[in-house]
Amino acid sequence: MAKMYRDLKVIERKPEDRRTRVCIIYTGGTIGMVPKARGLEPATLEELLHVVPSLGEEDGIELGLVAFKEPVDSTFVSKEHWLAMAAAIEEHYEAFDGFVVLHGTDTMAFTTSALSFLLNNLGKPVVVTGSQLPIHEDRGDGRMNLIHAVAIAGYRATGLPRTCEVTLCFMDRLLRGNRAVKVSAEEWQGFDSPNFPRLGSIGEHIRIRKEFLRSPPKEGTPFYADKKFAGEVKVIYVTPGMTPAQLDRDLSTANLDGALLVTYGAGNAPSSEEFLEPLRSAIEGKGDRNRIQILNITQCLGGTVEMGLYAASAGLLDIGVASGLDLTFEAALAKMYWALAKYTGDEIKSGLQIAQRGEQSENLFDLVFSPEERGATRARSIIQPPVRYLHGYDQALLKSASFRVKGLHIIPDDEAIDQSAFRVFVGRQGAEESTSTNEPYFAGEYRESDLLAGGSLIIDVTRVVGTVIQSGPIYIGLVGLGAKLWCESITLTIFTDASYSRGA
Repeated sequence: MAKMYRDLKVIERKPEDRRTRVCIIYTGGTIGMVPKARGLEPATLEELLHVVPSLGEEDGIELGLVAFKEPVDSTFVSKEHWLAMAAAIEEHYEAFDGFVVLHGTDTMAFTTSALSFLLNNLGKPVVVTGSQLPIHEDRGDGRMNLIHAVAIAGYRATGLPRTCEVTLCFMDRLLRGNRAVKVSAEEWQGFDSPNFPRLGSIGEHIRIRKEFLRSPPKEGTPFYADKKFAGEVKVIYVTPGMTPAQLDRDLSTANLDGALLVTYGAGNAPSSEEFLEPLRSAIEGKGDRNRIQILNITQCLGGTVEMGLYAASAGLLDIGVASGLDLTFEAALAKMYWALAKYTGDEIKSGLQIAQRGEQSENLFDLVFSPEERGATRARSIIQPPVRYLHGYDQALLKSASFRVKGLHIIPDDEAIDQSAFRVFVGRQGAEESTSTNEPYFAGEYRESDLLAGGSLIIDVTRVVGTVIQSGPIYIGLVGLGAKLWCESITLTIFTDASYSRGA
């Protein structure tokens, strides 16, 4: 890819140079619009800084200047522009203490999300800002937004805490970049963070809440920028009246890599088999389709996806749709582009459901155990599917865990027995009828009357998981008491806290 930007003022740092240096990366947008013969047009960076001639001088900050060769209205920002911004930061990373990206507001939250994933082991501030009015306007917000962004990026000179992440600075608040959404096209405060606290407030003083910041990377961990995104991600917005045929057409897009399913409430969508079949076919790669990953996010501004909480989302969970939890739409789309290029196979779903850059409040680990033999003629006293492996799980951050059995059938050994029982074990291989219920991996004893429609059972196993589960091999078992059992699938779902995840 040809280099999209040009260096206007970049001086290589010498070891003895202790001055605070901030690199401004000018991409375009309203903040850089100035009146010209044909109306408002993007300014050159020289024209932009002419409006704020003493920027950074009062704090002793030296500025470096990088600009896109052709400033772009944010409406036209693409994945290639995101990659170019990341490349500019990578190229000049060692020479500067922080970076300010000037950007239009329409797609600013998409850009802050995308940069957060592209930049690995980020140990310096990357502050993205813009304005609702052009910077030359006397009544505009551009000057103050730019001044505040430079102060935050130049933390060494201003004495502010170091923000080792991509942030969005706008008017009176500082937001985590991959938690931000645009909430107004005309109010001075155009952005907010519905599912995560603001990182800072800006008034007479700039106050940054250190307890919410991501930790810096480990000493010696090299910074680098990823160089690619996935090609094609389809956004499918579930609406009343959407038909399976419409859904099938959306998922039949040529060369599709993934799809973002934007659903109701807590992740709900029509649960009929006709509606689920196009999704299942896409995930499994049936026929001549590409096998793709589908990510479920909510249409609501606040809240989280909880697939399986209601019957209307249980079908999505069963067919392998990934949960977007409380991701914003902007962060979900950027994460899809990134994860589909970063991972392969089953790693894609795992990578989407685990917080990578503080973009979601929880990590979700869902292990699906499929019994090798099914059907009443293959019923057995003990169901113990092959082991599954749990990676990246931190027991200290456990929030909740549930155990879900689908399509469970109980066949009494003695037809005179109305209610044969079965026991659930989590975390140990070799459970038998004689295994003591005092063992820490015993999760409970249940009867047919405890099953929901369709032979489903959902139980809370947080206590058991918190006691016996560590990263590594996971075993589960169902033991029939006076009965033989068979089922369609068993899912162990574990949630851990990711609200204030450490630096990556």
